[in-house]
Amino acid sequence: MAKKTRKKTTSGANRFFNRELSWLEFNDRVLREGLLPDLPLLERLKFLAIVSSNLDEFFMIRVAGLRQMVKAGVRKRDLAGMSPHQQLRAIADRVHRMVDEQSAGIREVLSALREHGIVVLTREEWNDDDRRFLAGYFEREIQPILTPLAIAELDPPPLLPGLQLNVVAKLERARGEGESETETESANSRRRRARRKVETESEDDSSRIVVFPVPTRYPRFVALPTDTGHRFALLEDIVAAFAERMCSGYRVLSAGVFRITRDADVPIQDDDASDLLNVVERAVLDRRRRAAVRLEHQQSLDRELV
Repeated sequence: MAKKTRKKTTSGANRFFNRELSWLEFNDRVLREGLLPDLPLLERLKFLAIVSSNLDEFFMIRVAGLRQMVKAGVRKRDLAGMSPHQQLRAIADRVHRMVDEQSAGIREVLSALREHGIVVLTREEWNDDDRRFLAGYFEREIQPILTPLAIAELDPPPLLPGLQLNVVAKLERARGEGESETETESANSRRRRARRKVETESEDDSSRIVVFPVPTRYPRFVALPTDTGHRFALLEDIVAAFAERMCSGYRVLSAGVFRITRDADVPIQDDDASDLLNVVERAVLDRRRRAAVRLEHQQSLDRELV
């Protein structure tokens, strides 16, 4: 009698891919398009931007849902054999590598665009004419609507909107008289600054951390005067460069840009299905208070400010 052999079966963990990691590999395909040297530069830049918008939605929904599961103590593994906590760790590792490649691609494209007369300047590249022009732009357009938030002195701390750029600055009380060398303010702008200045709680305060939400009503790329080509400054760089004008009696020691992504996942229970509209309305009204699920910041940002 022939001996029967039992077929080896593959466990579920080996037969399935994790859904979230699979989605990240899809986004990696978009990234690959942005890294193709044969594509037109602006097409590459568009693909690289899509990578970011995709990740925003991924963190707002998928990662937020996993964080809710971890907070609720859920340890059940998915079909790929991964717990919510393991998925979050794997996602963090994969996204960091993806963003590193994306950043390198953006630097490569911006460098190539310079050869075609399209230049996005860093603060260090501003010349005297650029700085005078941007100082006037800041005074006319940005300063009247910019509100500095002294983090340690607001109780509760301010709830910064998700997906908005913010400039965070470490300030030190200025010693003696005098203003920034580039300041040429009118009496009216001085009064505006006085109304908006960051007040101190006591005379002993020598330093503080202040956040400046970057206004969303203006374009992020501010065109600079030029005879040839196209030159731009970033709005967040303008805010960081002239932040001192909003903080009378202080000088900026260091400043950088960061952005928060907040939980936008709306879990729908069975008993909520009959009133879905109210559930969604409550979620929209509550979105500014939803938990932060991601923090992005400049690599050069002072560790004390992170």
